[in-house]
Amino acid sequence: MRTAWTGRRNYIRGHRPSGGVPANEPLTKHRCPAGATVSYADKRRRIGLIVDHPTRDLPGMVLLGFHLARHDIETALIPMYQQGIDVPLLDLDALVMNFARPVNLPLARQYHALGTRLFVLDTEGGVLSREGRASPQAIADYTATSGFSDLLSGYFFWGERLRDAFDKAAVLPADRLFLTGCPRFDFYTGVLRECSPPKRRGHILINTNFPMANPRFVNGRGDDRAALHELGFSADYIDELLSENRRIMTAIIALVDDLARDLPETEIVLRPHPFERFETYRSHFSGRGNIVVDGDGPVLEALNGARALVHLNCGTAVEALMSRVAPLAPDWINSDFMRRHVELPTRASHLVGSYAEMLDILRSDAPARDVDLDGLYRRVAHPYFHHNDGKAAERVAAILAQKVDRSGASHRSLRMALNGSHPRPSPWQKMQALAGNMVGTAIVRDVRARSRPSRKAKIFRAQNVQPLIERLSALLGWSGPHAASASHPATGLPLASILMTPGAKC
Repeated sequence: MRTAWTGRRNYIRGHRPSGGVPANEPLTKHRCPAGATVSYADKRRRIGLIVDHPTRDLPGMVLLGFHLARHDIETALIPMYQQGIDVPLLDLDALVMNFARPVNLPLARQYHALGTRLFVLDTEGGVLSREGRASPQAIADYTATSGFSDLLSGYFFWGERLRDAFDKAAVLPADRLFLTGCPRFDFYTGVLRECSPPKRRGHILINTNFPMANPRFVNGRGDDRAALHELGFSADYIDELLSENRRIMTAIIALVDDLARDLPETEIVLRPHPFERFETYRSHFSGRGNIVVDGDGPVLEALNGARALVHLNCGTAVEALMSRVAPLAPDWINSDFMRRHVELPTRASHLVGSYAEMLDILRSDAPARDVDLDGLYRRVAHPYFHHNDGKAAERVAAILAQKVDRSGASHRSLRMALNGSHPRPSPWQKMQALAGNMVGTAIVRDVRARSRPSRKAKIFRAQNVQPLIERLSALLGWSGPHAASASHPATGLPLASILMTPGAKC
């Protein structure tokens, strides 16, 4: 059911429409610099980008929005937790979702019913399994049989391996399969590296990857199992996967203890996965003076200046290759099961067979001396991550600009927003959606973060976005868009989403 917002030319008396027309101005015009005017009927296109975890994903999405602005497209950066209310209020011509999985299929169907064109740029699209639900073939089969293929106008791929699996399975027509790379990795090469200056130098970086064994955002003993079951894994597979994660996590903690003891003059920086509980490590290592648990900021800041990366089954191995830092894997801790589950990080790393060998490498002046970084990226990483050229965001933006047309029809629905985009909302979901519409999703987000501190890591604001836009403008040499909170089109109250608006095109 559509609301009274029947088109982009209509708005509720006394409030601005989302495009920014002041309520006391004629409906057909809005201001441009130097007093020029432009027809509101020619309002620029607006594309939404779902932001999963800001620490990991926000810079790449801001960069994509920066390049969309060059095509005179406005971008809405939409927090994942607030998307069900914000998306039907934002009047989007297109939405780029952060994945296509069972958990967001009902939302995708609702958004599609609005007439919003849907694309996928997966936040986890590069590190894939050889077999099982996370393998390229299984992902392609799910997308084809779940109904997602009927909803999508396009799918952006990190690398050719997953794209080829979609092509072979005929998930979508070939002209909807786009090999682009992932925008968040554009910061690893060229001038964009200056956006993430190193926090420290000469340290050993330890990246952990145990969100199932040490969850940060999941509460309850069975929630981690439920999430894996929803991804299609069998109960036996989940049992073994959780068991291996817990075993390896314990072994990695012991390894860090040993390294801190045997390398007392070297700073060791342990960086948990963004979805891990940091306090687990902080409490364990509280007595170690040369161990710092630091998960703040993008991982590139931690990689820049590092002597080496020590990890096991962590996708940061590829990011280390991009950054020309040696990825070292303590292979004596690993298992055949985990090597099959996530094969790429192992193949992209220098495998170390014993603790004594690891210690010798880390004591050397140049741990990367005997590691063929360029060859490893070319042979192992490129099929999954495409070119390491800093141009993925440009490629995605150019395709969206070509494929997404202006639409005179409204893509808003107050009814859908009041249901949180749930087809059959529970009473609790309806209450949350009502609150978000009455006081604004930004306020509800902040209130919920006070009662659930883990949600604070999911929050981003315009003041987090604008400095990066200004930095990109200085590095790339052209003026970027302006970031500001979106507002509810009926109440004018702030939404959690952030709009990146280009200068007026006159």
